[in-house]
Amino acid sequence: MHCGAAGREAVAAHEAVVAAWEESETWQDPRSTLFVQGPTAFVTEPASRTIPAVDLKTGKVAKSAQLDVIPTS
Repeated sequence: MHCGAAGREAVAAHEAVVAAWEESETWQDPRSTLFVQGPTAFVTEPASRTIPAVDLKTGKVAKSAQLDVIPTS
């Protein structure tokens, strides 16, 4: 994940949140998705069944939740 500040062209922080992946040609396959709420970005990670929460001010993973199912969106 690349974090930037409004009005700046440079990346302020970089954090490896999910493992590298290639998009499947089958659109129904699970893939990482991003949801931002306030100062936090939530990223689904199907490979590890987790949802890391990234603090957008620091660019670091603040918490991560383990799931019993594979997140699909």
